[in-house]
Amino acid sequence: EFTVELRDAEDSAVTQDLSIVVASSDPMIETETLPNAIEGQPYDARLEASGGRAPYEWSVAGGMLPPGIQLQSDGLVCGTSDTPGEYSFVAQVESSSGQTDMKSFALPVIGPLSIVTRNVDLMLQDEPFEFEFAATGGRPPYDWAVAGANPLPPGTTLGTDGKLTGTPTEEGDFPIRIRVEDAALGVPPVGRGGHGQVGTFHDELRLDAVHVALVNRCLQRSRD
Repeated sequence: EFTVELRDAEDSAVTQDLSIVVASSDPMIETETLPNAIEGQPYDARLEASGGRAPYEWSVAGGMLPPGIQLQSDGLVCGTSDTPGEYSFVAQVESSSGQTDMKSFALPVIGPLSIVTRNVDLMLQDEPFEFEFAATGGRPPYDWAVAGANPLPPGTTLGTDGKLTGTPTEEGDFPIRIRVEDAALGVPPVGRGGHGQVGTFHDELRLDAVHVALVNRCLQRSRD
């Protein structure tokens, strides 16, 4: 703030307190990334900008938002999408004085994670075995693990890639529970007003019995 004085020829004076606001001439979008959307779940995240002169006006300058999700003029990205897929768009912010900035954002819509495997192939005792579990949805890569207290058939292991391998050493039926998690769904939105989904999807498969059969050695030798 400063004071301006105006004085005339007869030495009469008036004063006025004034202030000058110095703002960046151009706005800049501060938001780095948006959290991923989840199929069928409400979504909202707010884009933030600095510089220039507020209020800002937001719009889509290119690309495509997921169906059902829109960018409002105040920077709120919100809605519900039922269409999984990879989407990207260009957001534009305009200051009240007409300067603009643009930035590209990816906004995937992630479907529910689900294990599609329903049975495991028959194992043979003392014979090498390999089987791979499969899942859909979520965001790869997936991370597989044994869940619960029931162990795998002795001699076999489950890798984080979903491959069940080894050489079973015991005959019998083995109930197991398998769990899969996907990669992280996203990052927290920048600024206030957003609560994008963060974390992982997971799913579990319960099998009452993985069967390990005893090889008939006599029959095997006769075939050889």
